[in-house]
Amino acid sequence: MDNTNTFGTYVQKKRLELNLTERELARRADLGETYVKHIEYDDSLFPDIYALIRIGQVLKLDKAGEDKFFELAKKSYIPRKIEEFILSNQHVLDTLKFMSEANVTRQECAEFIDKLIKNRNKTQGVSR
Repeated sequence: MDNTNTFGTYVQKKRLELNLTERELARRADLGETYVKHIEYDDSLFPDIYALIRIGQVLKLDKAGEDKFFELAKKSYIPRKIEEFILSNQHVLDTLKFMSEANVTRQECAEFIDKLIKNRNKTQGVSR
């Protein structure tokens, strides 16, 4: 069973399969070693597409591996500022939990955001 649930663990697994060090992966992908470390420890903002392509090339991924690589990359990263905001505001966390449990649709979410914007504009005296 493949136990690579995050982008970072997947990159690390593939790097180790090729017997590469973080330093060597970074060098071959023309990236900083620290950048690669942050990726592998899932402690990085979403890497730019060019970094992803270079890492994928160095890891010599087949089609299935490449598909998993990009799928995990999409799922694994929430910008740190957003994560910190969510985790430091219980009301935001509660709202997201409710939305998840209620299976809120994209349309319902858009309507909710529109109402928030209208209410904020009304209280701040901004007209749309």
